[in-house]
Amino acid sequence: MNSTSICEAATDAIPCLRRRFYRHLNFVATTLLRFWFGPPELSHKDNDTRSPGVSDTILYFARNASSPTPPMLSKQSDSLETRAIGIGDICSVQGQRSTLVDHYIFFMGGGYKIVGPDGNVSDWTSEHVLFSLDLSTTFPVETLLSPDFLHNTSIPLDIVPSMLSQTESYWAGALFASNDSIYVYGGGDLSGAAENILASYNVTTSTWNPVTVSGGDFENNPRMFGQSVSIPASGLAFFVGGTDGVQGMLRFDESDSSRISWTNQTLGPGSSGISVPGSVAGGMVYLPVGKGGVLLLLGGSNAALPNWEMLSMANIGVYDIDSSSWYLVTATGTPDIPNGRTEFCLGVSRAPDDSSFQVTLYGGTLENETYYDDVWVLSVPSFLWIRVQDTDNQELVNNGRGTGRKGHTCAMWEDSQMIVLGGIYAVNAATKPQGQHNFSVCDTLYSPIRLLDTSTYSWESEYTPNNTYIVPLLVSAVIGGDPSGKANLTMPRGGWNDSSLADIFSKVLPRINATPSHSTSSPSDPSKPSSTSSAQWPATTPSSHTSKRLIGGSVVGVIAAVVLVSMIVLTVWRRKRMQKPMTISDPPATRRSSYRKPELADNGILELPNTELQNVHELAICSPPHRAELLGHYEGYELATGSH
Repeated sequence: MNSTSICEAATDAIPCLRRRFYRHLNFVATTLLRFWFGPPELSHKDNDTRSPGVSDTILYFARNASSPTPPMLSKQSDSLETRAIGIGDICSVQGQRSTLVDHYIFFMGGGYKIVGPDGNVSDWTSEHVLFSLDLSTTFPVETLLSPDFLHNTSIPLDIVPSMLSQTESYWAGALFASNDSIYVYGGGDLSGAAENILASYNVTTSTWNPVTVSGGDFENNPRMFGQSVSIPASGLAFFVGGTDGVQGMLRFDESDSSRISWTNQTLGPGSSGISVPGSVAGGMVYLPVGKGGVLLLLGGSNAALPNWEMLSMANIGVYDIDSSSWYLVTATGTPDIPNGRTEFCLGVSRAPDDSSFQVTLYGGTLENETYYDDVWVLSVPSFLWIRVQDTDNQELVNNGRGTGRKGHTCAMWEDSQMIVLGGIYAVNAATKPQGQHNFSVCDTLYSPIRLLDTSTYSWESEYTPNNTYIVPLLVSAVIGGDPSGKANLTMPRGGWNDSSLADIFSKVLPRINATPSHSTSSPSDPSKPSSTSSAQWPATTPSSHTSKRLIGGSVVGVIAAVVLVSMIVLTVWRRKRMQKPMTISDPPATRRSSYRKPELADNGILELPNTELQNVHELAICSPPHRAELLGHYEGYELATGSH
């Protein structure tokens, strides 16, 4: 697929082509400058004020080591064979609460097994820190969590009376997130806590503060095994269900940071007669459709029944944020649907043309006896379950031992990379070698951090930023279309059971190009023209390709002219330069080395032929940006684009 066709399928065609035009200009100018003067000196300045230092338990291990010991090498995981296991590495994580803010995954609470002196692994221990992973950098996965790439910041335990117990609680509460802040909700012993004050961490200033929340006293339950979701762009967050028996759904609103509020919504059932669900340990995600977005609630167990029976994965709760209404949609399989389960994780990917959303499900458990290692995708708005044949899953190659995990959390980055964090495995995270009762080692086959590429559904060994999402073939083969979208199935089998749902899912909220403090834009209706702005633009439908092709042709023509003129100027300038007489103070060797022209492998200094510069292959510069490459093995540099 060429770059013009990709821009045609994008929801931001004009800005996409505009970025493509300027990217070409930048590329040509940069190539010419570097061709003559060499690459610039690169800056490695790190603006992150958080230190990748070790936490209190890790420091304890390091300070009490009787003597330095050589690091152990893993023999079980390919990704670990090239990296030593060191003191302070986290072997396993469970029961943590996590969230995504800006380009960081934050998590805290739960329990940790940490590598200490001689490679001995600790028992489950608490960490009184806020951990973070920087998604703008590259780091290994299918490995242990190392201080080399896992950052942490200390938590002031006196900021609110409940903070100590909140850092030590398992599977309780949530981290509500806005564009720049985290709010610690629930978990721990709240008996002496103020019921309307939360601890808050500002990501920009790296500071902690207590904040007062108006609207009621709701910080009074641990809220164990509930479902939560945050929508940073709107400043909203939601929490529902759990083992505490709290009725209704908590709606947290930080859209006005000077007046943060919350309310417990117990009324407002949809016209289909669905009240607020009371599920336990299920999953909830946000989709940008309708006037204000919707939440999908699925799986888990039914807290209203005596035995907490598993809820069917065919029953999908849909909450319309704008009308505060719940609906029920019946999902169907192709031909199967996932088994009922709890403690799984979910991530959402958005098709490039907004014609579908893929909700990826991984893992979970059935009554703590069966651990699942399967991957499924729920395609919306067709509400079709599709079984995924994931590849390169190291945990499946395990000499016949049990596989699967539960209690993990997931964060989806740029639609294409689902980062899996922590969880409990079907085997022990750390084992005792035969004959050694006081010594444990990590079972490195089961990693505390994993990465699933949701374009290919392959498990990766390294996280790298700026991947581009395309609709997987296994999905488009069912719902129709191609990698850019163009889904043919736009409603459930048998149609919508409520006309309000048809209206909700006919509108898609605009994508956010920049990261404004909060977005209050209106949704786009595919049947009506919409205006655009500098920060966001409306979704488009697959039927609006003609004008984009015209725009694309014009832009390509302009780019070709710019490249041609640039090459003519370059040729004339180069010939004049080579005709200049050399002086004694400027010997040929010095002049040649000062150019620092591009080199190919070990073949000496070679000039870039004109034909290669005229045939630059480049992907579309749709958000997120892609890397432009020259033919051959030329290793050039790119100008910064400002995207993560």
